[in-house]
Amino acid sequence: IGAGPAGMSAAYYLRMKGYPVTIFEKEEKPGGMLRYGIPSFRLDKAIIDAEIDVLKKMGIHFNCGVEIGKDITIDDLRKQGYEAIYIAIGAQGGKKLDVPGMDEDYVMTGIDFLREVNHYEKEDYLHGNVVVVGGGNVAMDVARAALRSGASQVDLFCLESEREMPASDDEIEEARHEGIIMHCGWGPKEIKDHHITFKQCMSLRDENGSFNPDYNESHTETYECDYVLLSVGQDIVPIDQLDIETRPNGTIKADNTTLQTSIEDIFVGGDV
Repeated sequence: IGAGPAGMSAAYYLRMKGYPVTIFEKEEKPGGMLRYGIPSFRLDKAIIDAEIDVLKKMGIHFNCGVEIGKDITIDDLRKQGYEAIYIAIGAQGGKKLDVPGMDEDYVMTGIDFLREVNHYEKEDYLHGNVVVVGGGNVAMDVARAALRSGASQVDLFCLESEREMPASDDEIEEARHEGIIMHCGWGPKEIKDHHITFKQCMSLRDENGSFNPDYNESHTETYECDYVLLSVGQDIVPIDQLDIETRPNGTIKADNTTLQTSIEDIFVGGDV
């Protein structure tokens, strides 16, 4: 279940061992985040298609446009004769922050933005000033994709200092080279009337090393924004009607060696 990197890898190795394999994918094309999460300027879709063609020639069957839990259930799969099920649905949901203004219509998660851009590849999807919140590699993809989607200016804000940013050095350098303006050490405080206010982040972690940002609430800066794109992490979107043992963060519990879950014929891998 899931035609992303984890699902296709499992299918490849199972097929190499001689097993018949079918991959169910809710999107219209296979690839998962390779296709719908990584912009074309970083990964050419022709490369993804060529890799998938190899899997098809091996005899792996792709059943796209079918969402497990809605279009068909796990029990339906069992009735069709499937004896083992590998869940590789990834982390498809974008996180939002607990600050005022998150529900404004010009605020969206970076994951949703990348999915829209990769689906339709429109060059006029955005306009004006775009603010990206986040400091990881995905945030860099979001910022660079925003420039290519019509934004006149892209400002990226992150909690971390420049040396603490989780994005790789080459990603940061490429984003800067393309004109992304970086603002390090700031966290969002409020979004209102096409303006976003940030408060200064003094430190990321407490004395125990746990993530617990400390802010200077009196030191703020406000910026005009036509769009706000949040790239602050991803959430698991669970399969409907699947009663399975999970962790508090939504990931599915599995044996470290066998990847078997609390349900005997269900296994799990990848981000989920």
